[in-house]
Parts: sequence; structure tokens; C-alpha cells
Amino acid sequence: MPPPQLFPTTTTPILLLLSLSLVFSTNASRAGQLSPDPSSLTGKLLFGYQGWFDAENSGSPRDSWVHWSCGAPSATTATFDLFPEMTEYEDTFKTTELLSRSSSDAMSLFSSWSASTTALHFKWMQDYNIDGVFVQRFVSELAGGNNQQGDDILVNAIKSAESTGRTITLMYDVSGASEETWASDISRDWNHVMTDLNATASLSWQYHNGAPVLAVWGLGFTDHPGTAESSLQFLSDLRTLAPVTIVGGVPTHWSSSDGDSKPGYEDFYKALDVVSPWLVGRFKDEDSFDEYYTNVFLNDAAELKTLNISYSPVIFPGFSWSNLMRNTGQGDDSDVINAIPRNGGRFWTHQAEAFAGMDDTPLFIYGAMFDEVDEGTAMLKIVSQKEDTPAEPAEFLYLSCDGEDLPSDFYLQLAGDFTGWMDRLGEYKSEVEVLRSERVWSKEERSDHLDRAKDLALKKLRAVEWKMEQGREKDINLSPPPACYTIPVPASQDGSTICSTSHYVCPPDTTSAAARNELVFFLGGTGYEPPSEELIPFYLHAQSLGFHVVSPCYDNLDRSIEHDCGDSSDPMCFENERNEKMYDAGGIIPRTLDLLQTLADGDGDHSGEGWTEFLSSDSSAIVSSKAVVSGHSQGAGFAAFWAKAQEFLGVTMLGGVADAINADNAAPRWISDPSVTSNDKIYGLGNTRGFTCPKWKITWDGPAAL
Repeated sequence: MPPPQLFPTTTTPILLLLSLSLVFSTNASRAGQLSPDPSSLTGKLLFGYQGWFDAENSGSPRDSWVHWSCGAPSATTATFDLFPEMTEYEDTFKTTELLSRSSSDAMSLFSSWSASTTALHFKWMQDYNIDGVFVQRFVSELAGGNNQQGDDILVNAIKSAESTGRTITLMYDVSGASEETWASDISRDWNHVMTDLNATASLSWQYHNGAPVLAVWGLGFTDHPGTAESSLQFLSDLRTLAPVTIVGGVPTHWSSSDGDSKPGYEDFYKALDVVSPWLVGRFKDEDSFDEYYTNVFLNDAAELKTLNISYSPVIFPGFSWSNLMRNTGQGDDSDVINAIPRNGGRFWTHQAEAFAGMDDTPLFIYGAMFDEVDEGTAMLKIVSQKEDTPAEPAEFLYLSCDGEDLPSDFYLQLAGDFTGWMDRLGEYKSEVEVLRSERVWSKEERSDHLDRAKDLALKKLRAVEWKMEQGREKDINLSPPPACYTIPVPASQDGSTICSTSHYVCPPDTTSAAARNELVFFLGGTGYEPPSEELIPFYLHAQSLGFHVVSPCYDNLDRSIEHDCGDSSDPMCFENERNEKMYDAGGIIPRTLDLLQTLADGDGDHSGEGWTEFLSSDSSAIVSSKAVVSGHSQGAGFAAFWAKAQEFLGVTMLGGVADAINADNAAPRWISDPSVTSNDKIYGLGNTRGFTCPKWKITWDGPAAL
């Protein structure tokens, strides 16, 4: 089966998500201001950080061109395919033979050894809300016992992680390491890192289950050192040094211990705390990924769950190593540039969506890689256009090479956005698990209803807040959850021929939060009949925060106010129409008042749900000062109109379409009338604008009263 598609792409779900932050959050954070939790790997997107680039005259212990080229960089010596965007680097080093297309000047590259380079990379991680990295440490360089270059890079990275609030840990790579000494080299160096460098004492060092995290990559691969016995003994020796959570970068076919895995490694894989199968290059497009997902990845996740071992799949944006292969004499005609295209970010996003949506959720996702331009997997800033790459005969990749105009920071944006969605989904799943494990309802039937409601709510969250694959039908049941309910519109009520079905009501979910004794009204747009499938996550989120929620059925099904007044020169047309639909018999306020009176009836089915809080002492009026009023499209206008006359805790308008008098496109009088609800409590968000919002730009802090 194809993997689920979850990443946000459509307008309406995004508006809904942002509206939840506007109405219900007092301290909404911007991307780049978030600090990931260094005590847990759960829900993170962590990248590999090679840190292996160096340049002549950098001042490093190596002080030569490393990983950029064989000798001075040129068309025939370069060993990287993606050309980095260099405008923000403080320390740069000219290549002399890679010339600019526009000026013929020598182009520059960076050194990973420079502290300013590391600081810039971690600043980007902070700016784009990327959790952190595994700094790579190559075992082949440890044999002599002196790895000053590696120590310098690690220390710089720790300092930068601390100053930017990112997390950091190590990943030992055994590629090319000595068959005889690889295990002792790692153990000796890990002890050096812990004691001499005091690295694991850093507040930014990544921990999990109370122990520092350490990754070892390459054991078990057919072309890497070690035997099943020596690898298993190595894990035991490593744990003897100090408590540690070990992540194993293992072959794709670890489960069967064949293919790219040496046979007989089953016990080694089962002794790891986290299994992270290497997947770079195993599939070349979304379709071939889906085959692996169905036949390999789902089985991996399920098997590891039964073994009580955590799972960390690898995702990568694309692949290209033509210069590396050609200029080192290792390649052949199959090593073409852009071998696995990025497809405008879709290839990376497709993988990320699938793993995030697994039922057996991965502990964290490992991104290959933050800075590896050699093999075309880098996520850092890359030049956008071909004219930004060196002139022929050199050939390098740029982000717009697949035919879409992408900015240099596109993949940083992509990673940061996805990290935010992972955080949101993780929080929601945690809430669901708490509700499953802590039964607080007195009746078994009520418990069953709650369980079903929350499972359904999670499906709705995925379906509505996150992207469904374009062109696919939503195959998720979106019927109302049992925790909320409908109240029929009384047949005797005037105007009942228009939206005469039911109101939608949600009492506060006191298993998630204490009842706030505050009410949320939601007024839908033209044609809206409660409940709207796409708005159910809105109701559920408000309910989970302790709000009462009411979405009244009102006179809005036949046509919009714009239809009646858009061609009118009457300056009072819009105001008169809104007055009629708001206050006349069968209007929004009479219907909503009648609904609250029904809910608050002491002899009714809902008398214990706290609805009397929102009625005056004689039950003749709505206490708006205890309510937030919100609406979409035409309903946004009614929310603003209502707030002009009565004081509310807050107002949120989603996609409100402006009332405009045809003669001169002027706003009708009611918009400029004084508002009883103060402007600092009014928020707008939409494809046009929230037209009565005091600021047309999005505001993020939420109503002060909440």
C-alpha cells in the first residue's frame, strides 16, 4: 500500500491550523525561537553533519583542500556536485580555477574547521527550527590517537549548539577503518570525548532515557570491518565505559541479515537501542520508495516494536556524485550528474510524510545530510541558478535544476516546516495515549466512546491539517465524534426552512484540561451546515483546551450578502442585511440564545455540562464577555459585526471577504463604527484579509484575554 500523505500543502487546512494558534495560544512561538529538548530523541528530525571540508590556507592542522577536490579545485579535480551558496560565510577560500560565469573571478568555498563556518551552520539550524545534528567522526582517522582536526570541529560544534539551542551528538563512521583496531579506536576516543573534552556534560548534548546518545555507523555492512562476534562485544565494552544510548546505522536489509548485510548479525542488531537502516540510493523516485515502504519499511517498524527496539529511518533529498566518481577514477557512464533528482523537494517530502505517518511511529528521523555536497544530499544553502555555478567545463548542480525556481534556503525551509509538524503530531499522539491509559470516566460505555472519539480525532487531524496526496480521495471516516453532538433546530423556530438541520455542540473535554468556563462560537460561511468535516479538528482542539464550543446553524444557505449588495449603491445595504440575519427572528443571536437555553435547561440532558455560565441570571441574554466569536468567509463578517455591538474575549476571522459598496468600492459604515470589543482582541487571517482586523498582516500572539 502507498504511504500516507501528511505534509501541509492546501490552503484551507493551513488556515485552520494557524487559526488555532491565533485563538487558543497565549505564547505561540515562531520558527527559529524553539529550543528542542536535549533529554529525548522522540519526535526529532536530526541531520548528519560531515564537517569534513577544508581548504588551503585555512590554518587548520590539515590546511589543504579536503573533500572539495583532489588538489586545487577545478573542473577535473572537484569531488562535489552541489555548489554551496557562499554569500553569508565570514571565512572563505578562493579556488583559483573555478571561475564565476558573470565576472570570471575565482569562486570561493568554506572550511568546516573555521569556527565561523560552524557558527553559521548552527545559526541556520536555529533560524529554520532544525533540531540538531550527529557530528560525524571517522574511525579511520583515530588510529594514531591524535585527531586534533576532529576535536576542533567537534568543540566548535558544541559551542555553536549551546549558543543556538540546538542538540548535538556524535556518530562514529567505521568506513575504511582498520579491521584489527576499529573497536578499540572507538572506545578510546569515546572516553577521550567524554573525559578530556567533557562533551557529554554540555547542556546541548543529546540524551535519551537518561544516557548520552552515541551513534555508530557501518557495522554489519558487507564492505565494512568487524565480525558479528566482535561487533556484539564492542557494544558490551562501550556500555561498560559509561551509560549510553546506542544508535546503530545499519544495512537496509538488517532484518534478514542478507543483501547489503553480512550474515549472522541478528544478535548484534537486536542489541542496539535504536536501529537506523541506511537508505540513501536504495530508491530513485517516489514510486520506488513506495515499494520499499510497503515491502521493507513497514515490516522493519513492526518487527522493531516487537523487539522493544526504537526505529529511526533515513531520508535524503536526492543524490549525485558524478564529479567524485569521475575525478577520482571510480566511476562509469552510469554516474551521471543529478542521478536521483530532488523533484523540487517532493522526493524528500514524500519520504518524510510516509515515515511520520506510520502507525508504528519512528523514535526520530535521521536526515542525510546537512552539509554533504559531495554526494548531493546536502540540505544547507545551495546556489539557486545555473549562472551561480562555476563556468564550463565545470559542471555543478543548483537548486532550480529540475525546472522549478527554488531559493537557496529551500531545503532548510522544508526541514524546519516538517520539524514543526512532527512536534505537533507528537504532542497530539501523546495526548491520545494519556487518554487511552488513564480512564477517568465512571461508565465503561463512556470510556469506549472516548477512546473511539480520540482515535477518530487523530485521523481527522492527519486528514485535515496535513496534506493528502493530490488527486486522492480522503478515505478516512469523518463522521462526528461521540464526544460532541448535534442539537436539532426547533421546527417552530421562524426561518427554519433555511439551515433547519442541527446545531453542533462540544462540551469541554476535562480529561485534557480543566474547564475554562469560556465559550467559542464558530459561524460558518455561505452554504455551511454544522458540523463541517474540515472544521472538526478546530472544534476538537478548542474542546481539548477546556472550552465549550457551539457552531450554530443559521440563515446562510441560499446566497451570500455580496450577491444581494455587491451591485447596490445603497450605503446601508450590507449593514441592513447583516442586522437582519443577526437579530431578526431566526437570526444568529436568537437561534444561539435558544440553543444555550436548551443546553442549560436544568431538566435537560446537558444540564451538568456548565452551559448556564454563558447566560444572564434570568437566561434572557448571552454573556458574550465569556466567549470568543470566530467565523469563516461570510461567517467572519458576522463575527466582526457581532463584536461591534457586544464585548467578546476575542474575535478571529478566517478568509473574511470584504463588504464593499459597488459605486466606489468603499467600505460600508458599519466597518468604521466604534467596536465594543477592543481592537487588540481582533485577529484576521485569510486568502484576502480579515477585513475588520486592525492589522492586515497575521498576528501571532493570540487575544490577550486568553
